[in-house]
Amino acid sequence: MSHQVVTLTGQEAAERLIPVLRDYAVKVSALNDRAADIIPGLNVATILYAVALDAARLVCLRDALDKPISAITQQASGLLEHAELESVVWAELKLRLDELEEHLHFSKLMTGYLAALLKNSPQVAAIRKQVEQYRYKAPF
Repeated sequence: MSHQVVTLTGQEAAERLIPVLRDYAVKVSALNDRAADIIPGLNVATILYAVALDAARLVCLRDALDKPISAITQQASGLLEHAELESVVWAELKLRLDELEEHLHFSKLMTGYLAALLKNSPQVAAIRKQVEQYRYKAPF
């Protein structure tokens, strides 16, 4: 099955990209909220397996989303810089891009902290081993 390449104008591409940026801003924000909820459970001497598993899931999810979301943000940035866009579309695209990038920066901090807490916990070795059965390397 061959894929047909569709050529869009900058305006059309921006209009299609805005909802994607909005959706991923919401998803990354929810990831950040969940990470913030988990942190207190990882600071105790004995980490509960379920809490550690949830933290590992979030770290892996953030790691998996990093490249695809970066590609989307680069595309949006390129459209802002080079495409001829209506001023309202340019403004919304810029707003959505800035919002998503802010959530991504915070997400990297949050999941980085989760990963550091996981790395320092001997109870997490079993989770790491399970994760690495499905991934090349666990990001924690």
